[in-house]
Amino acid sequence: MNIVGLLTTWNRPKLLQQSLKHIERECADVGAQLVIADDQSDNYQTLKMLEEAEKRGAIIIKRPYMREQGQNPHYLVGLNAQFAFLHCVNKLNADLVCKFDDDIALMPGAFSRLLLAREQALEDGHKVLATSGIKGMWEPLVYAPEGRAYRIVATPCAAMCLYEKEDLRICFSEISSGTIATNGWDWTVVNEYRNKWKSDHIFISTAPGSVCYHAGHTGVHVANIDINKDYEGSLEGIYSE
Repeated sequence: MNIVGLLTTWNRPKLLQQSLKHIERECADVGAQLVIADDQSDNYQTLKMLEEAEKRGAIIIKRPYMREQGQNPHYLVGLNAQFAFLHCVNKLNADLVCKFDDDIALMPGAFSRLLLAREQALEDGHKVLATSGIKGMWEPLVYAPEGRAYRIVATPCAAMCLYEKEDLRICFSEISSGTIATNGWDWTVVNEYRNKWKSDHIFISTAPGSVCYHAGHTGVHVANIDINKDYEGSLEGIYSE
């Protein structure tokens, strides 16, 4: 199975410095190719980190457009994700894509835990649309089967989330860029795509707790809120902003 780790980023060097080393470690642990979709960063530290990551084996991709001051960052996040997901499934033929935000920290073994959660849910007969590594304050619990590595949630947190190729191909090809930009790529998957194509599928996250920590409290969508609830890893030395 061809597994790809997809990191999207733009001009957040301190958070990227932390997340990148965790994501590289986890991708190496499961044999996943790391793809970094840089949304036209112009920060020197960011560009230097991307250059070094490419030397270590990451594939760097950039959406071909001119980024200008005053553009809506929410729109740009959605369009960058659409571009990056389609690159992974169409150019790299990825079977599974794990999308990582650039403002996370991961406990050792996080990617393996994500894959195990999906595997066990499929074994139990569930149709899984997305598998998240974090259950934060906005992801209500539906059901947690005893002794299993997953729990069913009402919605998945997209900070670290695993998707299948066919779902990404249909979602980001059939749904308009305008919808994705306006509503957000994660909302598009959870609502627009699921309701139309996969209404019988569920969302899951790792159990018993989260393997991903959302360290960026000032991102486009979180509004200066700490969304974390049950991260299993250590927070010693973790940088947040």
